[in-house]
Amino acid sequence: MHPMGSDIPLVESQSPKFLIWAGKDPDYATLERVQVIKGWYEDGVLYEKILNVALSDDRKLNEDGSVPDNGATVNMETGEWLRDKGDDELFVRWQDPYFKANISAFYYLRVLEIPTASWRLLDQIRHGINYPEGAEFVVQERAWSSPIWITP
Repeated sequence: MHPMGSDIPLVESQSPKFLIWAGKDPDYATLERVQVIKGWYEDGVLYEKILNVALSDDRKLNEDGSVPDNGATVNMETGEWLRDKGDDELFVRWQDPYFKANISAFYYLRVLEIPTASWRLLDQIRHGINYPEGAEFVVQERAWSSPIWITP
């Protein structure tokens, strides 16, 4: 077992296995998905790949790898978000399907909440403030972990 920030030596050229568990903030919105961001150098070029590894609401990835909508919305009149969407926890065991034993890599997690009202929308509702066209009224908060490094 290795915590976030570890540098893990490669064992028998096997793809590392990750046990991923994220929990929601008890005072805020539920979780929408967990992503693994993988980075690696190959032939002197840095690559990154975003992999959706856990989805809320019993959803599965579409065949093309895109994420189906879970229907989470924000009421633009009240600022309330749908509290029956998303999950309190997301848990998954994951192994990199693209792993190459001879290439150094790093992995970190990104956890996304369901969409919620931005402070701009709440100011507009509570205080009647008008923001310019194009202002963001809905946000999708996120958190991320420290990376784990894999050394061949």
